[in-house]
Amino acid sequence: SAKFVPKVLECLGHRHIAIRKASSRALANMASSHKQSSTFLGSIMKRSCEAIRQGTGWNSAHGSLLVMNELLRTCPELSRENWQAAHTEILRRLLLQQAPPICLAEGLRSFEALCDLYPNLLKELEQDCFSILSRACRNQPDPRLSIGLAAVA
Repeated sequence: SAKFVPKVLECLGHRHIAIRKASSRALANMASSHKQSSTFLGSIMKRSCEAIRQGTGWNSAHGSLLVMNELLRTCPELSRENWQAAHTEILRRLLLQQAPPICLAEGLRSFEALCDLYPNLLKELEQDCFSILSRACRNQPDPRLSIGLAAVA
C-alpha cells in the first residue's frame, strides 16, 4: 500500500468531485486498518492542513477537507490523538476567506465533528460563526430597502 498512497493523495486535488470523495474514503479506510494507524493518520492530517494553508487551489482544499471529515468520522479516537490547535486555526481561516460554498460546507462539517470530539470548542467557535454570518449578511442587499425604493419610484 506504500506505493498506492501517493497516488490516492494526488487524487484529493482532482477536478472531479467524485474522485476527490473516493480518494478521501480510501485514505480513511487505509488509516483505520493501517498497522501504524496513529502515524499514518497524523501524516495525512498534517498534509491535508498544509494543502489548505498553502492555498494550492480550491479542489485541493476541498479534497483535504473531505479526507479530514472522513478521518474524523471513521477514526474519532485516532483523530483526537492527532488533532492539533493549528488544524483548528487553519479551518477557521478557511471559513473567513471567500471560499466556494462546497469548501465552506465541508469546513463546517469538520467543525461539527470536532465539537463532538471537543465539547469546549463550540464556545470558541461561536464568535467565528457570528463573524462569518455578519459578513455574509453585509454582502446581501436588504430586501426591505428594495421594497422601499420601489414604493418611492
